Amino acid sequence: MLFVGGCMRSGTTLVQRILCAAPGVNPAIAECQYLTDLLAAHRQGEKRFELFLSDYFESETAFEAFGRETLQRFLAAVSARYPEARQLVLKNPELAYHFSIAAKLLPQARFVLVVRDPRDIIASMLQVADRQRAAGLSTPLVEMGRNMERLSDMVLGYYADSYSNVALLQGRLHVVLYERIAQGDPTAIDGLRRFSGLAIDGRPADLAPQTWQRQRSDQFVGAFWSPGWQEGVNSPRVGSHRAQLDPSEIAAIERQCERFGRSFQYW
Repeated sequence: MLFVGGCMRSGTTLVQRILCAAPGVNPAIAECQYLTDLLAAHRQGEKRFELFLSDYFESETAFEAFGRETLQRFLAAVSARYPEARQLVLKNPELAYHFSIAAKLLPQARFVLVVRDPRDIIASMLQVADRQRAAGLSTPLVEMGRNMERLSDMVLGYYADSYSNVALLQGRLHVVLYERIAQGDPTAIDGLRRFSGLAIDGRPADLAPQTWQRQRSDQFVGAFWSPGWQEGVNSPRVGSHRAQLDPSEIAAIERQCERFGRSFQYW
């Protein structure tokens, strides 16, 4: 099974669609929020085991076994829902927060981490916040406004787990750069093909119509909708931040995300 995660607005949907275009894979379905919630709950349980869970489980080992069984039962249900799928590809940006927990509980799982220029990510975040604000929603993005330091910290937070658990994820994590995948870079596509073991060619599958219709009609989720969710590759949104951020905002992001940006040669 493949889990796809990365910062919101980084291109996780495009990578999911490319993987789901391969034969023997489930369709490009809605984000696996429930799986993310299960992993988040297990992480919290591990942190506070003695305080809250030691009266319920004989040991931390017993709790870990319970968490593993719970995840396996959920994944078995998904497999039963898509019996033609020999491999599951499940995506949610927030899965990236929990790759290490998933790696520990599910030894057969592998992970695709999607990276994008933080300046473009934040420019896209601001567009989502504008739509949420117009809908009268109160969300973290709306609350942060144009605070580039806080937005930058949010971006970096999505990647902290993977880069804090390199040894655990070694050989099981593949990093994808949105810009290269979106432009159909043959080397990037081939790398994803070899890691996934899937017969992908870079062309993305369509989102299931019932999925995107549900998402577009939801007030909160609809604010995240992007035309790119229905487009192919070779139409990347690269450098869009220049039209949306002023020079001081760009400089603030580059300061806050300096190591990240230099690591992936974004600046």
